[in-house]
Amino acid sequence: MVDIPYLERFVKVKEIQEGLSGDCKYYLESKEGQAYLLRISELGLRDLKTQEFQILEQLKDYDLPIPLPIEMGLCHQEQAVYSLMTWMEGRVLEEVLPLMTPKDQYDLGLEAGRVLKRIHETPGPKVVKDWLDRYKAVMDDRLEAFIKNDTKFEGCDKILSFLQAHQDLLMNRLQTRHHGDYHVGNMVVNDEGELSIIDWQIIDFDNYGDPWYDFNRMGLEFPAFKSGQIDGYFEGEIPEDFWILLAYYTSASAITSIVWAKFYSPDDLEDIIKLNRSILDWYDQMTRIVPTWYQASEK
Repeated sequence: MVDIPYLERFVKVKEIQEGLSGDCKYYLESKEGQAYLLRISELGLRDLKTQEFQILEQLKDYDLPIPLPIEMGLCHQEQAVYSLMTWMEGRVLEEVLPLMTPKDQYDLGLEAGRVLKRIHETPGPKVVKDWLDRYKAVMDDRLEAFIKNDTKFEGCDKILSFLQAHQDLLMNRLQTRHHGDYHVGNMVVNDEGELSIIDWQIIDFDNYGDPWYDFNRMGLEFPAFKSGQIDGYFEGEIPEDFWILLAYYTSASAITSIVWAKFYSPDDLEDIIKLNRSILDWYDQMTRIVPTWYQASEK
């Protein structure tokens, strides 16, 4: 890190081991006591990291609980790229939620839903192509790879039939900015209970499209939190087509992850197949639209 500009500003440097991004990450503290996050990435990721930094710059004036971008550039004899942003104090939500009551999980989910709604209301890039076309350009190849692969499971035909029957619902959808990876591993909560959203990396569809697509990474461990996130986003008035599209995005993401896991992360393959089986249970073999985990009674 010695060739990063102005490194002498910091009196404390601590490496961060958590996370799956592949970046080298460090907690930095200035002489004035201000905390920062430093990420160092491979040079080949320069364009993606620039996009991520630009998103944070575009959002910094919207009073969102997100990191503020400070600076970015090249380091390590111009063989890597660094980005410096403010540190979001708190513990990762996936570590905190198991210690909370379902009621407190639900209340925190409400806030996560409200924050997501505010993210979707910020100005995004002008979109020319219809969302259905953009979605199919990415997902059709992934679905075809699953169909041709030998990693099948009981009931997969029901998921595939559901996706085929409902893809027209993706036509003419509103397209907004996405976080892209909105789940409890990318949220932190401080001692005052304030929620912050971290890790604004560029994921599918350049992080914009149907806003409801951002719900497909909610996970399944904390149903009270998930229920609160939905209620907070819609302020209790949930449109019926949301449920169908939630089922669509969740099941499409899960079933197309099977081939990816088989070749790139075989240790995760069993868990992803288990997730697909859980989806069949949540949606009663794809015959209902409101998942069984949704806890309306928590409202």
